[in-house]
Amino acid sequence: MSYELNVPAITATVVEDEKRLDFLPQLFGRGAYLLGEQQVYALAGYYCEEYQGGYWRYNTLSCGGGFMCPDSDKTYQVCVSSNGYSGEMSAEAFGIFLTSMALNRMAWNAHGKGNTDQCDHLIVQWEKLRAFADQHGEAGQIFRAWD
Repeated sequence: MSYELNVPAITATVVEDEKRLDFLPQLFGRGAYLLGEQQVYALAGYYCEEYQGGYWRYNTLSCGGGFMCPDSDKTYQVCVSSNGYSGEMSAEAFGIFLTSMALNRMAWNAHGKGNTDQCDHLIVQWEKLRAFADQHGEAGQIFRAWD
């Protein structure tokens, strides 16, 4: 017997320039958005040796979440030494992976400090991004990198 889940498609929309200032506080929380942005950039260099910086695109999700990704058509060689993953990802998949890692780290940090409101916000954002990643064309690569 097989089951087909009826999960509505989640879509991503690029944030317009005039709305970029609102995006990071919505994603990472008002008190931690600069840290969240910095975490994503730092993780990009950590997981991708050839990453050299550049302009980043902000994307909102139809489910209320969001993610950052390099504004590039290139692919990124990603290496996660803690789980043995090594593979190539598009800029969008790379951004999904990095944003989720930053949200996860920040949630653990907020939990450790007893900041339950911030922790809850970050977990909900991570869950929304995970739902989008599950429907993404490169879901296999993203999930292997997370594992």
